[in-house]
Amino acid sequence: MTASFRMRLTGCATAMPQPLTNGVRSVLPTDILSPTPIEKLYKDYHEKGLEILDIPCNQFGGQAPGSDDEIHEFCSIHYNTTFEQMKKSNVNGANELPLYTYLKSQKGFEGFDEHQYKPLLEKMFSEADPDWAKKPDIKWNFTKFIVDRSGNVVARFEPTADISKVEECIKSLL
Repeated sequence: MTASFRMRLTGCATAMPQPLTNGVRSVLPTDILSPTPIEKLYKDYHEKGLEILDIPCNQFGGQAPGSDDEIHEFCSIHYNTTFEQMKKSNVNGANELPLYTYLKSQKGFEGFDEHQYKPLLEKMFSEADPDWAKKPDIKWNFTKFIVDRSGNVVARFEPTADISKVEECIKSLL
């Protein structure tokens, strides 16, 4: 049997809320937050050993408020996801999964890639915590960790990362 490697990601989110402006929360398009390109990677590389573990999380703007079954149904119906989805869990803080404690200790936050949402994300986080960029915490849904066949965390991709960079990393490990 061929050994596989895993890509771990957080959440099946539906939209990215902007900070409150005059008491109204606006919503941005979901292009960086959609599981669709991740599902394509899964279909393209699963037979070669790629495993994807989706761990929904409601710590980012309340984007995954439903039950595990509701989240799974939403992702399956709206995005046709077929990769494995785990129980909704915390990825930051006192109740974070030990898995994320380990992943973040191996690959901390190194900044957002150039993207149209980068300034918005940086502004939002700096207003909430001036030291946010120095912390390894998961910043938003769809942060991806690539773990090789030996269990080494080889890469961390923020939600602003171009999916082609993720794909290059995966291909290099197959």
